[in-house]
Formats: sequence, C-alpha cells, structure tokens
Amino acid sequence: MVEKPLMPVFEPARIRPSTLQHHLDNQWVRDKGCTHWISGDRGDFFKKYEVKHRPDGLITLPSGHRVAIETERTLKRNKQRYQSIMTSHLLGRQKKVWHRVFYVVPTAKQKSALQVMFNDIKFVMVNGKPVNLEEKHYNIFKFFTYDELAELAEITI
Repeated sequence: MVEKPLMPVFEPARIRPSTLQHHLDNQWVRDKGCTHWISGDRGDFFKKYEVKHRPDGLITLPSGHRVAIETERTLKRNKQRYQSIMTSHLLGRQKKVWHRVFYVVPTAKQKSALQVMFNDIKFVMVNGKPVNLEEKHYNIFKFFTYDELAELAEITI
C-alpha cells in the first residue's frame, strides 16, 4: 500500500502558462500596499464566506474597507458569466463580506470592454427572480489597468 503524501506535490507539468500568469497577476496586486490578503483560491474560502463565486482575493484598504479583487488577463466571452459573477458580488456586499469589487486588467482596451460588458447587464437573478440594476449597484464595481493600480493604498472608496 502506497501512502498518500501529507502535502501536495508540486508538478510543473500540470501548470498551464495562463494559470501561472494569473497567479503572478494576483501576487502583483497583493503587493500594492494593502493588508490582510485572503486568497480566493483556498478551499476554506467557501467555508468562511457564504458566496457562490470566489474572487481572486480579498484585501483590506487602509480605510478599513474590504475589497474583492478580480484579476482578468483575458475577458470572458459571454455576458451571462459576468452576470452570474456580478450577482454573487452584489450578494457578498449585502452580506458585508466586502464593500467593493476591483477588476484589474492589463490594458485600457480591456478595461473599456469590461466596463461596456458590465453596463450592458441590466438585471441579475436572485432566488430565481430578476432584480433590475441601478446606479448604486454599478458603483460597487471599479475597473483599473495595472498602471492605474500603482498603489491600492491610495485609492479612496
């Protein structure tokens, strides 16, 4: 009988370049002047926070506000996926898990495209019922390029 290792074994062949780049993007954001980074990639995230979608991470700004971080190297192709993620983020805010959501993308073109996609979402589904979105809902989401996010600590909510 072969014993199972206690710690996961690093297997370089199982890591795709896009996964590695996403991990590095998250690390870059984490090092921008905020505290209490909580990785959304950890299995106990769902145990601690009752949300359907895990952000890439949670940070605390110097103001004390907790922010969900989403790093997007490439944009998702369909609006419905963002609609589902948006629903989860709005519910996360309602549950006071986080105050805002920051999307971080490499280029201004991607930032613009993502903002257009979010603005095209007019409702979200909550408990099987459509909820029309208002300006207060859209204001929860902020979009940044990497260059704009030079210091998270300087961003005010």
